[in-house]
Amino acid sequence: MNDTSADPRTVPSPPNHLEELARAVAELHAAHGPFDDGPVLDDTRGDAPRDAATADGAVHVVAVVGERGRGRTTVARQLATTPARIIDAPPWGSPGALPDADVVVVVVAAGSPLGMSERQAVEASADRTGGAPVLVAVTRLDTLDEEERPTVLSYVQRRARTILPAIRVVPAGRTPDEGHDLRTEVAAALGMTTREARARRRLRVRMGEELALLGERATHEAALQAQRRQHREAQQAAAKAARAAGEERWADILATLTRRSAQEVTAAHTRIRAHRASLLQDVLAAHERGDPAAPNRVDLATRAILAQGRGQADAALAGSREEAVRQVHDRFRMDLAAFLAEPSDAAWTRAPEPAPAPATPPPGQRRYTAATVAAGASLTVVNLARGANVQAVGIAGLTSFLLALDHRERGKARAAAARDQADRIVAVMEEWTARCTDDGYTALLSGVCAAREQWRAEASPAAPADGDDAEEPDWSGVQGRVAELELVLRELNRGEYVQKGEVC
Repeated sequence: MNDTSADPRTVPSPPNHLEELARAVAELHAAHGPFDDGPVLDDTRGDAPRDAATADGAVHVVAVVGERGRGRTTVARQLATTPARIIDAPPWGSPGALPDADVVVVVVAAGSPLGMSERQAVEASADRTGGAPVLVAVTRLDTLDEEERPTVLSYVQRRARTILPAIRVVPAGRTPDEGHDLRTEVAAALGMTTREARARRRLRVRMGEELALLGERATHEAALQAQRRQHREAQQAAAKAARAAGEERWADILATLTRRSAQEVTAAHTRIRAHRASLLQDVLAAHERGDPAAPNRVDLATRAILAQGRGQADAALAGSREEAVRQVHDRFRMDLAAFLAEPSDAAWTRAPEPAPAPATPPPGQRRYTAATVAAGASLTVVNLARGANVQAVGIAGLTSFLLALDHRERGKARAAAARDQADRIVAVMEEWTARCTDDGYTALLSGVCAAREQWRAEASPAAPADGDDAEEPDWSGVQGRVAELELVLRELNRGEYVQKGEVC
């Protein structure tokens, strides 16, 4: 309900007149009244009596209430001569204890004056009758000494006036003469009870009934609202805890994959480096022999190393993928494979940049080994020595030495070039294998992140289901408002409200 009257804070507080109180109760009923039909406070003038017996104002009702054994029946007999209908009411706690009474007489015994039950009866009498005059009749005074009776009466009056300041306490004996004071007080109270005063009391009774109904409903609805609120809070707390646990699990899966990715990249480097020695032998052989087919052999060796590295990397990635799919399914009941791209050969088919092939001699040019050069130089020296040309022999020997030295230097250069070429090939293969391995794990991590985002969207705690409560009033506030109006009504019922000197 969105009417401003639904908010108890918008109602003037507290009303200090009967008419204001009636309007406040009527507004509260209009905004929050029970679904079943209840009393409607549409007659604030109160000029319509409840029944025909009191329509002309000549017949009044006096209710005598009290616990058993207090002399209630005796008091009712002593009031028989009063011009009113005397009702010997059942104990005050009974549902019909207080009918539509104009005067209420609460009977107490002198031996136990105004105990807890009698105090409750006095208080209930004023509230249940809408403020009808209440008298306290003290019986069994003949059981006390003469000098004790005034003390008991004074004691009862002091205690009674702590409940109702205007209450009167009178003695009630066993004989008609001893009940004279009680009949006098009852007649005086009835004489001041006009038709208008009775109508106002009935209005207050109806307001009390209406507030009681509203209070019951407000208590019930407030309890339901509190239960719904607690249920929502429990659901939200559980969802929050589940989300936190899920986030922790996702973080653990991602951290594990990130760690494995770094480990596999390092392993890829290690595996490629392990083939450097054999690759160097192939490259060095190609440099020394000058075989035109040697570069092909180096290329074949390189491809074999790459194929082996790819197989090992693919196996490790497949294991990590299967483990991630299993973990996501077991923990989140999600199919991670739906978020992963199928493994592709695109990265592996991009061949690395080839290393320079070893230089080969031009057609018709031979590459000599150290033994060939040394043998040729020796033959030259022998031939020259046969010709006894000593100078030529010396020159030939020097030439032979220089040729051998040059050949050795060339061999060193070729070995250095072979090592450099092998290192470059190894470096390219390392980089390529590591990049392909990293790309595979990056794609796997991306799929896990995509699955996590969908889980977040589906597992996000729903907005608090306050839609129903938003359309309802704050029943705790309604409870407070009902209690406030009941307090005002109680003060009016207890004689705080006086109009033209009438007891009302």
